[in-house]
Order: sequence, then C-alpha cells, then structure tokens
Amino acid sequence: MIRAALNDFNKENFVFETLEVSSSRASGETVYISVANFSKPAVALDYLKMLQTKADLFASKGLFEYELAWICKTNYTTLAGNNRINAYMDYFKSKTK
Repeated sequence: MIRAALNDFNKENFVFETLEVSSSRASGETVYISVANFSKPAVALDYLKMLQTKADLFASKGLFEYELAWICKTNYTTLAGNNRINAYMDYFKSKTK
C-alpha cells in the first residue's frame, strides 16, 4: 500500500521525472523502500522535503513511524546488500539535526 501511495504521489507531484519505487527490503525489523531515477540531486532533495510535509500520506496507510533520507542509488544498493543501511540511517539522522 505504501508503494502504491508513493507511485500516486510521484505521478501527481513529479510528472516530469521517471521515478521508480522499489520493492520493500527488510533489515531486522525495519523495512526500506527507495525511490530512484531522479534527474538530478536537487530534485531528489526537493522530493525529500516535500515528502516530509506529507505525514498524512503515510498515516492514511497505517504507517505512523517512519524516517526519510536521501542516498545515491549505488550506495543504497551496497549498504542494503550488506545490511548496513540501518547504520546509514543513524548517520543521516545525526547529520540533519
């Protein structure tokens, strides 16, 4: 349901991007979903900022606790592949406080 909501959000708000919502990936008790194929980093940052204001998007699907971060696709793939994505999320939170 979250993937579908993100796809709808993308079609409504980022029509000029060809964004891809990944399948979910679990690391421990945490589930990750990535959105990829932004045309440039500034668009990814704008996307993140806009999504941070859309708590109702997630709440309407029953998701009340979540975190958002941005990372390049290569790093995400590497970190998720060796189960280090949680460490990146901790790092990201510490840098954005």
